Amino acid sequence: MVALTTRIVRSMLLKQRPPFRFERATVVTLPVALEDDNTLLVAILAFGQQVARLLEVEPSVPIAEVARMHRVSRPYVYDLVTRIVAALEPLAEATCGRPPRPLVPESEPRHDDLVFANEALRCRLAHPGAVSMRETGHRTYAPVFRRFILGLVDRWPADRPREDLARAVDVPLDTLNDWIELDQKGLTPPVPERPAVSVPRDASQAVVDIADLFARWHGSLRDFLREASGRFRLHPGQIVRVLRLLGLVPVRRPAPLPRFRGSTEELHPGALLVTDGKTLDIELTASGTRDTRTWQAVVDQTTACHTGSAIRTNEDAQGVAQAFSQSLGFMGGHRPDGLLHDGKPVYQDADLRERIAPTLLVPATPARGQNKAILEGAFGRFEQQVGTIRLDDTDSDSLITSAVREVVRAWTSAVNHTPHADLDGKSRAQALHDACPSPEQADRDVRFIRRLKQRHENPPRPPILAASRALVDDAFQRWDFNAKDPDGALRRYLSTFSPDALRRAIAIFASRLALKRILPAFAHRYFTRLVQSCQDEVELELQAVELLALNRRCAQVWTAAEEADLVAMREQLRDPIELAQRIAERAALAGLPVETAFWDPILRDQLRAAPELLEPVRRFLIRLFEATADRRLSLLDQLAAWEVGLN
Repeated sequence: MVALTTRIVRSMLLKQRPPFRFERATVVTLPVALEDDNTLLVAILAFGQQVARLLEVEPSVPIAEVARMHRVSRPYVYDLVTRIVAALEPLAEATCGRPPRPLVPESEPRHDDLVFANEALRCRLAHPGAVSMRETGHRTYAPVFRRFILGLVDRWPADRPREDLARAVDVPLDTLNDWIELDQKGLTPPVPERPAVSVPRDASQAVVDIADLFARWHGSLRDFLREASGRFRLHPGQIVRVLRLLGLVPVRRPAPLPRFRGSTEELHPGALLVTDGKTLDIELTASGTRDTRTWQAVVDQTTACHTGSAIRTNEDAQGVAQAFSQSLGFMGGHRPDGLLHDGKPVYQDADLRERIAPTLLVPATPARGQNKAILEGAFGRFEQQVGTIRLDDTDSDSLITSAVREVVRAWTSAVNHTPHADLDGKSRAQALHDACPSPEQADRDVRFIRRLKQRHENPPRPPILAASRALVDDAFQRWDFNAKDPDGALRRYLSTFSPDALRRAIAIFASRLALKRILPAFAHRYFTRLVQSCQDEVELELQAVELLALNRRCAQVWTAAEEADLVAMREQLRDPIELAQRIAERAALAGLPVETAFWDPILRDQLRAAPELLEPVRRFLIRLFEATADRRLSLLDQLAAWEVGLN
């Protein structure tokens, strides 16, 4: 990209006389829209500084400082620079540089070239869609074809130029070089698994052919539809329908009804209502005055049906009571078992609690808006569909309230009476009115809501350990942390950690404090972090002990299974390279320590007996994307150690 930019700039500068210079007095007239876009202006400046460096021109102010001055995001600035360079690329291709090098061979191909060309062609025939041609003439290559070509690169004679290989396999040389470079960095994309296709016995031949082609296809769905449509003379929509019926393409289904987040309970309609307030913006068009009103909404948790609302100047207990009373009328006198709220102080009002009783007031989980996702989503849709309410203020203040009430009423009515496929064609209001819970179901809903209320109002806390509390108190007294923790919350929190972790943290803290490596102002924070880290170490040690005991109990069983697999592998695979690669694969894919301990020595002994297998195994492991990158790196490191005799 830098080279491309250099060609563009230099071709432009060659036409200028005298030579171009950046002058302080240079004034550029920009459109008003551009002058108002600080982000775009800073991005252009960044591009100019890059050009200045390429031309050995003294650069201006650093981009980071300019971005900070104009309060714009520096990463987004550089993203815009990338877009600018991309926009210049077609111009550069049309005016600069030499035409692309043709892939037509200059001489008769050699026998080796024909062999490689034949293998590449067989790969393309065996994997339809592996190479696709766009309408623009641009080719796309699937990961399976890239991995196959990289295998041919490994076999290509070292004394032959790479251009001959690119010509033989019909891949541009620049593209081939990019693949090799990415492969050396371990960035070759993995080959995705092909879907399992099950075709009914009574299916037509066209369905069978489409399923067979899709099972072998390695390109994009768009390319498949274009290929299949031309091959079978069918409309792309018909092909998509076949793929959906066979389960090869997901069917777009309506989103399920939202349920209470974090719960497996499916409440009956009308059991739990959700309430919250939303500030509505009002603009009076005659005077230009702006005002606000609060919309107190109540929604059924299960059906998302709006059951009640109130318009108030502010969110208060009276508005909640009005919206709740309206909900009772809407549901024909049925009283919900619980009312979920966000825990604002208005819900502590004694008169409100008395008016709502016996319905339970259930606080939502703090800082977890997903509890009220039903209502939050409704507020978001209202904001998108309605936004600011604009009224003619020729009348009194009551006009504002009445007009807002009518806007909300109309919107909620439309929401409630719209049929939904996930409600069997019923509207939310109809689904709520038709609900007839059994006594058992109603009783179950009440028990769940009570448990929910208890859990949210009294969340479980880890116990305070007496030995840990003694260590914490002593540490706080020793280092005078009590002033930093006047209410004792930090001491209570640290007392829940194990005594072993606290002892380690105290020892580390004391030694580092003696060496003056800790700032006194933040010492209590540093001590807290040390306790947390030491607790992680203690738990890790306990886990290690448990894993060791588990491996000892199960080692004999696993070892027997691995021994049987190794015997079968040696009987079936006669090629030493293939055998070594299969052993390396088992070592790389080992998921348990006992499996690693079995296969690693087997692989080591195999390679020590035949050192010529090291290179094929190394190349195989680099492209074994099914294994994790850490495990492949560990095995490659072992291979290097074995090769130089360090082990």
